[in-house]
Amino acid sequence: MQALSCLLLIHPSIDKMANHSTRGELLWRKVTFVGEAGSGKTTLIKQFCEGKFSAQSHPTVGADYGHKHCTIGDTEVEVTFWDLAGSPEYRDIYKHLLPQSELCILVFDVSKLSVKSVEEWLECVTQYVETSKLAIFINKADLIDNKQASTSAVDKVKKWLLSSKLYSNLSVYLTRGITDKEVKEYITYLLSQTLPDDTK
Repeated sequence: MQALSCLLLIHPSIDKMANHSTRGELLWRKVTFVGEAGSGKTTLIKQFCEGKFSAQSHPTVGADYGHKHCTIGDTEVEVTFWDLAGSPEYRDIYKHLLPQSELCILVFDVSKLSVKSVEEWLECVTQYVETSKLAIFINKADLIDNKQASTSAVDKVKKWLLSSKLYSNLSVYLTRGITDKEVKEYITYLLSQTLPDDTK
């Protein structure tokens, strides 16, 4: 896997490529990462695609694109990863890159986590993605000194989700961008749930 390459403009050919699920005989899956700037989206993608951690990640400008060939069970899958900038000025690209995602992962920094932020981001992305294709990663668990405070915030979010008619079935994962083991495990599992029944 090569380093993610920055895409500042969404060219029609790229938009078309973003919206595929099959190409010839290969099985393709499109995964989009969305969330506040600095939540660790780029780090999580790099951990899954390259097994690398960088403590000096720069804010994404527009969108980054990555690709990885995966073997899930007995199925060979080509996965495209779209890392969408979290700053408000780039939200217009969401309508181009979020549709046709087989999986959309919302990423939150655990130190800034709140029910309000989760609710606002869910309202944003569900304009373009079905809730059945969403998952939540609460990231940077390794950087929190006050574990009790972070656990309390996570519990509040989970409780709110369970009480919500719209989001009660969403999966929530606590992640650490510094290690790739759990990141690979979680993303591989979520990808496996997008495969046709006869390939699982």
